[in-house]
Amino acid sequence: MKSNYLSRREVQELIRPELEWVRQHSVYAEYAEPRTMPIDYHAIVGECHSPANGATYAAPQAQQSVQSPFFTDHITFLREVASHPDASITEHYNNLGWGRGRTNRIKEELLQAGGMSQR
Repeated sequence: MKSNYLSRREVQELIRPELEWVRQHSVYAEYAEPRTMPIDYHAIVGECHSPANGATYAAPQAQQSVQSPFFTDHITFLREVASHPDASITEHYNNLGWGRGRTNRIKEELLQAGGMSQR
């Protein structure tokens, strides 16, 4: 009994000319060594001070527009804790829709800054 669907071989035969056209008309970049250091987001948010390759550098100073979301996160977390004082940290990050790492980082920053205390 013949199937209503094309076989894998039939599909490959049908798309072969299109794929060949794409290969011929694509522009491929030449391999080049990067001229800049990779950006390490951990250093930007203050979680790490050196990239994976061991080089040391000072974390860039955040501009006000970059800092404001971090302060917003702190306020959001404090409001969540005030609204649900008996909730666990897991319940807090579920309520906020945040990941465990983000919630713990915000909590630790607030504890270090004296913005909250832990029971």
